[in-house]
Amino acid sequence: MRLFGLHLPPNLFQFASEKQRRADYVACFSTPFGQRVLDDILRRNFVIGYLAVHLDSQNRIDPSIVLLNEGRRSLALDIAR
Repeated sequence: MRLFGLHLPPNLFQFASEKQRRADYVACFSTPFGQRVLDDILRRNFVIGYLAVHLDSQNRIDPSIVLLNEGRRSLALDIAR
């Protein structure tokens, strides 16, 4: 697998277990820097401060944008857990 021109082993992005995944996330987001990044992720992905609803120019809900935003929100919530 190649990422940004670097050759990476195929299992680099796999966790040995759910316990290891959680430990890695805690290690990443428990620092002050990590907390700022997590807060930014939550704010930009409709968990804190904004609704995932989007109105078009005629004040109607655009379901395709709502679905896209809900996907982003779901991922941000998964990271935060």
